[in-house]
Amino acid sequence: MNNIKNLRPKRDSHYKQGYIDTDKCKKLLESAKGKPIIFRSSWEKQFVGWCERSDKVQSWASEPICIDYSMPDGSKHHYYPDFAVVFTNGDKWIVEIKPYAETQKPYYENDYVMKTYIKNRCKWAAAQQACEANGWRFVILTEHTIKRLIV
Repeated sequence: MNNIKNLRPKRDSHYKQGYIDTDKCKKLLESAKGKPIIFRSSWEKQFVGWCERSDKVQSWASEPICIDYSMPDGSKHHYYPDFAVVFTNGDKWIVEIKPYAETQKPYYENDYVMKTYIKNRCKWAAAQQACEANGWRFVILTEHTIKRLIV
């Protein structure tokens, strides 16, 4: 199984990517310390900043778990949600950050776009089921919803 932490930021990505300085993170879950934290978009980087600043967040981790999921053709895959967040009120979230367009069914029949949409739906269904079984909440944040957290 590939470890998600082995996937390095891409220089040719359409999204801003890089590393978070873990020495500056005060709220990392103990199990996340000493592991690289890669942000794969500017929204992920902003979310990390919000987690660190928010008095509602007790602790957080980046790509902390692996969830197995199946595609409609029966093939098996692994999904690493972007974040886990434990709140001071006891709530626990698994968070995926995606562009809004990737959360909506495509209006056109581009093969790649449709496959990405189906793949995301399969991942998120598995995450929802895993979260429900473990008392967590699965949350998808987009550029529209994350703005409300950060301001």
